[in-house]
This record gives sequence, C-alpha cells and structure tokens, in this order.
Amino acid sequence: ADPRAEFSAGLCYEHGSGVPKDHAQAINWYRKAADQGDNIAQRNLQALLVDQEGQQQKKGTSAPARALRTWPPPGDNEFESEISEENEVII
Repeated sequence: ADPRAEFSAGLCYEHGSGVPKDHAQAINWYRKAADQGDNIAQRNLQALLVDQEGQQQKKGTSAPARALRTWPPPGDNEFESEISEENEVII
C-alpha cells in the first residue's frame, strides 16, 4: 500500500475533510503509513495518541492508552532521534 495515500486518509479523518471527523480512523490510517516509515504520519499519530490519553485522563478514565505503549515499535530509535533533533535550540 502507498504510505502517502494512507497518510492522506488519516489527515482527512483527523480534520473531517470529505469524511466524518473520526480520530479512531485517523489513528488507524496514520499507523499504517507510520509503520511504512512515513515520518509525518509518525508525528501525527503520536500527537493524536497523546491527545487521546489526555482526553481519557480528563474524563477520569486514566488507564494509559494501549496504543501509546506500543508506539513507536520497540527498537525503533529513528523516530525518537528525529524528535530530539528537531527540538534542539540552535543559537
């Protein structure tokens, strides 16, 4: 499957563009693209999962989201290093 098409589907579901807004579907499509190495999908997926966890905590259902415990896959340091490189402050 084409990771860019899967990313685009995730984006549509996240924002309700041409389809009903559905974060569960957005997560599903972003995960498919992210699993194939799409860096932007990885970032969007992580952001949705963190937001989902925050929503659960606000509602008092603070059990950690299972998806957060499984993403990124064990040993996938490429995603972690990308985040730390982008957050560096260069003066």
